[in-house]
Amino acid sequence: MIKKIKKIKNLGIFNEFRWNSSILEFKRYNLFYGWNASGKTTLTTIFESLNLNITKYFKDAGYEIETNNGDIYKQNDIFPTKVRVFNQHYIDENIHISNGKTKPIFLLGEESKELKEKIDNWEDEKIKLKNIKIELERVKEQKEKDINNIFTNTARIIGENLSGSSVRNYRRNDAKDDFEKLAQKELLSQEDLEKYKKIKEQKKKEKIDEIVFTLRQDKILEEIKNILKKSVNSIIIARLKNNPDISAWVEKGIEIHKKHNSKTCEFCGQSLPNGLIEKLLLYFNEEDKKLKQIIDEKINFLNNKFNELNNLNIPKKVELYDDLYNDFESRLSSFNKERINLSNEISELIKHLQNKKFKTSEPMKITFYFNNSFEEALKNLNEIIKKHNNKTENLQEQKDEAFKKIKNHYLSEIWDKVKENESKISEINNNITIINNGGSFTYKGKNIETIETIGLSKLNNEILEAKAKISDLHKSVDKLNKYLETFLGRNEIKFKVSDEQDGFIILRNNEIVSNLSEGEKTAIAFVYFIIHLQDKDFNINNGIVVVDDPVSSFDSSSVFQAFAFMREAVKDAKQIFIFTHNFDFFKLTLNWFKNSRRNWSCYQIKNKMIKEKENTKRIAYIDKIDHFIEKYTTEYEYLFKVLYEFNNSDPSNIEDVYNIPNIGRKVLETFLTFRIPTSESLYQKLQKINFDENKKTSIYKFFNDLSHLTGSGFHPSLIQESKKNVKYLLEMIKSSFKEHYDILENTLSNQN
Repeated sequence: MIKKIKKIKNLGIFNEFRWNSSILEFKRYNLFYGWNASGKTTLTTIFESLNLNITKYFKDAGYEIETNNGDIYKQNDIFPTKVRVFNQHYIDENIHISNGKTKPIFLLGEESKELKEKIDNWEDEKIKLKNIKIELERVKEQKEKDINNIFTNTARIIGENLSGSSVRNYRRNDAKDDFEKLAQKELLSQEDLEKYKKIKEQKKKEKIDEIVFTLRQDKILEEIKNILKKSVNSIIIARLKNNPDISAWVEKGIEIHKKHNSKTCEFCGQSLPNGLIEKLLLYFNEEDKKLKQIIDEKINFLNNKFNELNNLNIPKKVELYDDLYNDFESRLSSFNKERINLSNEISELIKHLQNKKFKTSEPMKITFYFNNSFEEALKNLNEIIKKHNNKTENLQEQKDEAFKKIKNHYLSEIWDKVKENESKISEINNNITIINNGGSFTYKGKNIETIETIGLSKLNNEILEAKAKISDLHKSVDKLNKYLETFLGRNEIKFKVSDEQDGFIILRNNEIVSNLSEGEKTAIAFVYFIIHLQDKDFNINNGIVVVDDPVSSFDSSSVFQAFAFMREAVKDAKQIFIFTHNFDFFKLTLNWFKNSRRNWSCYQIKNKMIKEKENTKRIAYIDKIDHFIEKYTTEYEYLFKVLYEFNNSDPSNIEDVYNIPNIGRKVLETFLTFRIPTSESLYQKLQKINFDENKKTSIYKFFNDLSHLTGSGFHPSLIQESKKNVKYLLEMIKSSFKEHYDILENTLSNQN
């Protein structure tokens, strides 16, 4: 059985309702009293939705139902106990007055009870399978959300590492697609991860020219040695031979004297000795000149190489990629060392050649060799420059590769979690397929159990076939007509099985009805509901019955008739909930519960006004029954008591006043009905009362115009207006029928 409605959210005027611990828990028999528009029908929608879908009537609605065994059921959960609800929704769903048709009711014959038991067992299995399916789908949905969250977070992490990559946007679906391409984990060490991050963030730099310097050291050394070995045949002049500076000065002087055809010494002016020039020319002969020319050429060559070597265009460290800095500096240091060594070696060769110029007449031999490390140092340095240039050429490919490595690393980090969730989803999908089509699976719910089933699809077919075997509309129509004739006291309106065998049609004097009074509509719907409780799809002993105001538009005699029908129809139900705004029906039901000493409880649906920003909002809630309602014999007495206490109070809140216009209207109508028992209008009856005309006008305008106030458009001035007009109304009752007023007042004193 249902123990309580723990909470209700966004269900009509029920908003953020929570069960108060002071309210008695539901019993087997439960009675609710509430005025029109208080929220009774809205509340019955919860019971209706236990076997249906609450969003059919209210969007975003929610609730929690607690049963006696402590289970909690929320909206869209499948409730294990069948529930039948009579309310306006039921009438709209089952009775179509516009075409005189109703849905079918199938009553069960004695011979079909065994088959009905099978149907019940199948239905129970359906409920169990559907509940398991719902739970599996909930778990599956959560696992899918978990996977999505994992990929969303990972995509964000990967996206933060996209700077410099050709890929600019990276989303959850991209992460999913790339994860599917992974054949295995591709985790990186922290060192490699940082390395690839640096590559990914690297900015492109310009290419750098390689350092070019060529000197065929072995060849040039061989050539110089050959030059030094040479000797020129000439007259040996010891002083010139021993003094290279004098030799060079003299050699230059000969050229000057020959040029000017000088007969005297251009230095001292004395006559040149005979044969001196010829003698010197033999010393400085053509062969000597040629050798010196060769020496000069080699010296010039070496000087050029020396200058070239010392003016090489060496790139600066900052021109290279930072990951090449260390190698570049190390190799540049070795290169500079070898360059200095080579420069010194070239200088030394130049000195040997210069010395040879003054010793052309004798061969020279030197002990000299090149270090030969310069070329290796130059090669090593150029290798760094080549790496730099290759990186520039292939940087985008390297950045893309780095991104791929980083991406796969982060995707590999979630590998185990994703695979675990995917495995669970696969298992769930397999179990859902078995639930739908049949088979065996292990369900890990509250307890681990092995479930074998023919599947929901086959279960539905079995149930439909079984129901077809036990369906008999004619059993239902006879009962419907018998009950309806008893209820209405006449037999002009009847049900008839339709030709299409899909339900009943409603006839009046053998013609399909075209119009019905409100009382007839309610009577037909209620009788239909009473019979419906006996159909093969509902076992009242194991079911819950909810009845909402079955006496709308009924006269007083029909109220008793409806009560009698309802009492007999629902008395054996597992649990009953009855809602009404009709005080007579309320008292009849209450007395039934009390006199039969049944396990019962009584409640009242109340309203209150709350402020939401600039607006006033009416909300409904369940409360224990006002004990005065139980004590009073008629509703009129109770409503008089409400007005009487209101008149003696000092209302200041919206909640204190919002229902006063409705209550005042009911009291005014009831008083005028027995005071002036005519068919005249309320206004006409009021005019016959001997009372202050201005006050009567105020009474009529206030209680007539505002009797349907529900909180919309409420203005604070209505507090004072309500206070004033309640006072006028009580004064009018007292002045026009004092004995009546005194009796009501004394009744109040006795009740208190």
